[in-house]
Amino acid sequence: AEDSGAFPYANCSTAPSFDLTVPLSDTASADGFAVKAASVSGRLVEDPTNTGILSESNMPLPGYTVQAIDGNDQVVQQTITDADGFYTLPNLVPGTYYVRFLLDDRYIATPYMSEENSADNAIFVQEPTFGETDAFVLYPGQNKMSVNGALFKAGIVDGYVLLNPAYDGLATNNGGAQNITVTLLDEQGDPWQDYAYDITDENGYFCIKGILPGTFMLQYTLDENSAFVLPDTKAASFTSQNFVIENGSEIHADPIATVYTATLAGSVTDYTSEAGVSARMTLTNQRTNEVFTVNTDADGAYAFTHLLPDQYQLDVELADGYLFADSPISVLPYLNESASSALVTMPMGVSEENCNIIASLPVSWNVQLYLDANGNGSREQDEPAAAGRTAELYLREDLIGQYTAD
Repeated sequence: AEDSGAFPYANCSTAPSFDLTVPLSDTASADGFAVKAASVSGRLVEDPTNTGILSESNMPLPGYTVQAIDGNDQVVQQTITDADGFYTLPNLVPGTYYVRFLLDDRYIATPYMSEENSADNAIFVQEPTFGETDAFVLYPGQNKMSVNGALFKAGIVDGYVLLNPAYDGLATNNGGAQNITVTLLDEQGDPWQDYAYDITDENGYFCIKGILPGTFMLQYTLDENSAFVLPDTKAASFTSQNFVIENGSEIHADPIATVYTATLAGSVTDYTSEAGVSARMTLTNQRTNEVFTVNTDADGAYAFTHLLPDQYQLDVELADGYLFADSPISVLPYLNESASSALVTMPMGVSEENCNIIASLPVSWNVQLYLDANGNGSREQDEPAAAGRTAELYLREDLIGQYTAD
């Protein structure tokens, strides 16, 4: 029958069966057919000049994984470079492929050399964990040679962002600050590459790899719930001093200390109507003497946000003649005054949103003291006033007023 790509069994009562034995070193299987296998070979070397141009003097890179990737982005063959950096990917079905070199943390691919049949660096795509050639087609029996890779030993910079609510430099370590973005900037203060950043892990550690020689800075960017304590800055980001990266440099950045900030919020409301009460709220940090002031809104609500974990004095000034009422839900006790204060300790990362204060307008208390001669509890016209006698006013068990009758 003709080699039409199908088995011609239209005139057979049953489909034929057959056994096919082929040497695997010479053939590969494609859709049920044996075809002459293809292969790819090359070498992986170090390129200290970062030019992509290879020579006999390039040092080999043994022990690196090399993969054949088909047109469906699937790994179909894999090997390890030998002591001289050579590799071979055999037994490949003819078709479209890429060669992928899995990279060590310290290496990046050098510039791609695009000349036809070039024996120089063939890595076309650079990713953080691998370098990959451009696509090429393998034909039956073809051994595509000199698909070489060249790697440059780049620099790295790493460091830690630590938590330190004790404000003692780095003497007290409360673990790492997680999810802090650290970006590598060039000498002009612009992001160097899209991939040149890291986010701190649960230990506060970051590591930026694949850095070419040059002068750089690190920019630390906090989220809205963090603040710097070393350096002492109120900004949401901090940029380090310049440092120089050379071939293979390892830079260990000085540690940065931060804290998770706290929130103090609540409301000032009327004892009777529960309507909002106008008040001026002042919070003073007892360590730094920094002062924060807010006014309650129309509903009596207030909030102090982005507070360092510390001890504060809260001062409250009530408006419109209000006094501090007695209430179990009020954080300030009864006081027959329009101003009161209390010490408040804010732990790291705490959001206290029920720091409520109850206020009341003053009331009048009129009392007549008399001598109840007949003991009936009601004053008769002939019962005289108890002039000079004392009346005492108690709130629960506390004496809050003492008055002498006229």
